[in-house]
Amino acid sequence: MKVVKKIATWIIVIVVLFLSVAYLLPDSYKVSHSRYIRASDQTIYDLVCNLGKWDLWTPWTKEVDSSLKIEISGNDCQVGSKRKWEGKKLNNGEIKITRLSDGNSVSYEFITEKGRFKSNGKIDVMRQGDSCLVRWVAEGKLGNNPLSRYWGLFIDKILGPDFEKGLSKLKNVAEKRALKPGVAVITFINHRIFCG
Repeated sequence: MKVVKKIATWIIVIVVLFLSVAYLLPDSYKVSHSRYIRASDQTIYDLVCNLGKWDLWTPWTKEVDSSLKIEISGNDCQVGSKRKWEGKKLNNGEIKITRLSDGNSVSYEFITEKGRFKSNGKIDVMRQGDSCLVRWVAEGKLGNNPLSRYWGLFIDKILGPDFEKGLSKLKNVAEKRALKPGVAVITFINHRIFCG
């Protein structure tokens, strides 16, 4: 009987300690990664604000989940446009653009697990000489669930590699586009001549 009481006491102590430490942990998280890209801010912004072009650079594509089904709604580079997906590995979710600063930043809401997990994301494009510093940030609340608080300690290790992969792909795509000659449109009366 004494052994059972000792085991029960230790279990209670461990649970109380676990809960006490959890409530000392932050109730929010922030993940931030950045990369220099040698391309114009408009080239990069066009890839970031248009959710239909996210397949070109994000890590969440059919390369990772061949069952992925993606649906884009709304106008390109407009507040309210959405990117919804469904897949076996990437599950279900959506990204909704909530704010745009033309040529500079894209803010979005990221929702997965049928609304159980929400975060706010932002991609800033900052011109610096002949390059741009692109910063990708995700932040959100962890709530009062002790397990969520502990999970917050590892969120950069979970999301960080995806952000790094996405920024690396964005760099490759944007820099290749920057090397291509532009297309000029010259209008004469009602005819357009395309020069490139």
